[in-house]
Amino acid sequence: MSLPSRPGADLLAIEEAAHEFLSHEYGFTRRRADLQDNGRHDRTLWHRFAELGWLGLSLPEDRGGAGGGPAESWMLLQQLGAHLVLEPYLSSVAICGWSLVAYGRADVRDRLLPELAAGRAQLALAHDEPGRDHPDAPSAVATPQNGGWRVHGHKAVVLGAPTADHLLVSATCDNQRVVLLIRADEAAVTIRPYRLIDGRKAGEVRISGARVGPDELVAIGADADTLLEVSRLAGALGCVAESVGVMKAALAATADHLRARRQFGQPLAAFQALRHRVADMHIACEEADALGWRATQAFGAADPTERFLAIAAAKSQVGDMARKVCEEAVQLHGAIAITDEFPVGHYLKRAVVNERLFGNSELWTQRFTETAFGWI
Repeated sequence: MSLPSRPGADLLAIEEAAHEFLSHEYGFTRRRADLQDNGRHDRTLWHRFAELGWLGLSLPEDRGGAGGGPAESWMLLQQLGAHLVLEPYLSSVAICGWSLVAYGRADVRDRLLPELAAGRAQLALAHDEPGRDHPDAPSAVATPQNGGWRVHGHKAVVLGAPTADHLLVSATCDNQRVVLLIRADEAAVTIRPYRLIDGRKAGEVRISGARVGPDELVAIGADADTLLEVSRLAGALGCVAESVGVMKAALAATADHLRARRQFGQPLAAFQALRHRVADMHIACEEADALGWRATQAFGAADPTERFLAIAAAKSQVGDMARKVCEEAVQLHGAIAITDEFPVGHYLKRAVVNERLFGNSELWTQRFTETAFGWI
């Protein structure tokens, strides 16, 4: 069944509740304090997310979730973006959770999804490799051994890796792709943590002979191929949702600033040239929201081409839109916007990172035209 052309009252209630909670419990001062923590991530807020039902919002009811879908997460992700939340919801729930629901082995889903929904586990997808984004044939190798595998490989820019309990690792085994579950604290796994420019945690992952049992097989062959493609689409859609939230927050902050700041005896909002620039920002926000909502509708489509084209269209456009809106917000605020103590510059950083994650706008435009028109 298709979703309505605009979110209904139940979805708007999720957005309002998330905004209310994050405004009170995750202010900009709290976020700045979290950025100073370079050790193990404090999971207090993550556990609150679980108590609120956010972690299981789009997971099946029979595995501890609320039985929702991408539409519910779309509303939540917008607010996580708008409040610049650092928690790994995108990497753990939207990417790994959705992929496991759709294509992971049933016994792995039965073990992991209830833990994820309850806030007892965080997951990260380790697929991209140095110089190879979303490789068709991972250079990481899984060698069959005693009914299981021994894995060697190097993964790059693994979003959420420093705080993850489990890694979903892609590898090549006998000329086909496999996805294996490996504990992040395994002795054979080394994670070099760092922060992206927007403050979120990522890491370089080296796997040196990790032993993986047969029960840790997530997907193999065609199922692994589909799971990895869906994970990329989920990541792209999640970035679009966050970017739309960032755009709206930047627009609201700019409008408030122009109403409050006075020059030549009147508010800046009284100047027609500035009002036109804010109007252009508003139009971009509406266009991005419409593209993203259409992609959300298509995520569960039976036709994989329809799903791909809708998400590719959104990812190819919204990243640039978000960057331009946030750049305009910086310009209209002036020098204060680029200080670390002011959120507007951080909106721009989040927009820039989201545009790059899971493929930039240029790559998704190319993939869209190749699929839609057969252009190479």
